[in-house]
Amino acid sequence: MMIESVGNVIKQAFKGPQGLVLNVFLAFALQSMWKMLGTIQYIVHLPLLKVGFPSNTSFAFSFIVDLANLKLFNVDIIIESLFGIKQKATQESYGYSNNIL
Repeated sequence: MMIESVGNVIKQAFKGPQGLVLNVFLAFALQSMWKMLGTIQYIVHLPLLKVGFPSNTSFAFSFIVDLANLKLFNVDIIIESLFGIKQKATQESYGYSNNIL
């Protein structure tokens, strides 16, 4: 019942001239967000091109790597708590890494 009423409110919000304005505003906001994420991904991948940065800049970029990779929260914890499924150990957890480029 509550979901249907929320759905009806959303339908009403997108009808008429105010719906057009809302659509344009949301489209602009989403477009700006995706452009920002693309720019962050370019910045994070600059060290792969051997671009030199001061150490404080590299330190600041290390904090936005997870944001650029869209890792906003730890999915393993959520999967384990919701479904009781434990993730298998990876190579990195044993101290190994791969050399595949």
